Amino acid sequence: GYLYLVNNENGDILKSISTNIDCIEECDLCTTGSRLYIKTDKQNIVYNLDDFDNYKTLNGNISLNPQFSRNGKYIAGYIEDYSLSLYNCNSGKLCWNCKDVSSWEGGNLICFNKDDSILACVSNETIVYSFNTDNGNIISSYEFPSNVNYIDIGLNNLALCSCKNGKVYIWDIINNYILQEFSITD
Repeated sequence: GYLYLVNNENGDILKSISTNIDCIEECDLCTTGSRLYIKTDKQNIVYNLDDFDNYKTLNGNISLNPQFSRNGKYIAGYIEDYSLSLYNCNSGKLCWNCKDVSSWEGGNLICFNKDDSILACVSNETIVYSFNTDNGNIISSYEFPSNVNYIDIGLNNLALCSCKNGKVYIWDIINNYILQEFSITD
């Protein structure tokens, strides 16, 4: 198959690459500044965008919501049994898997902090877990009063969580408490 890198601003094809992918009729794509993840029904490949000959086939299958870490070292997502998995993009190997956390149909939010040392994800719509990316240990978890529809980790490992009830929470991941809560009005 072929893969095309296209300039978003003017639509010019930057690069046409012949890939080792068997079938790209239906696939999931995820990208970061330096990496591209392609999931087909047969393969899961992480490409280095600077050198397409430098790719790794993942030893596993991310079924839902692949998400790269900010520096492109990791890719996380939910596998077939809906448990959370973290893969090393340089080796293609599984770093860890957590069956205590599960995705739900229709939403699978995952994010990393600035230095990629913490991964946060939403489980069962209202619970946010944070993990140490090095070992997969749970740092903290917090159950919000409503479905979480957005999460991002900012400076000092403070997470911004937006919920379906119209409230936004600033969650201190390390100390596991809500630092501030405010409502969004129309």
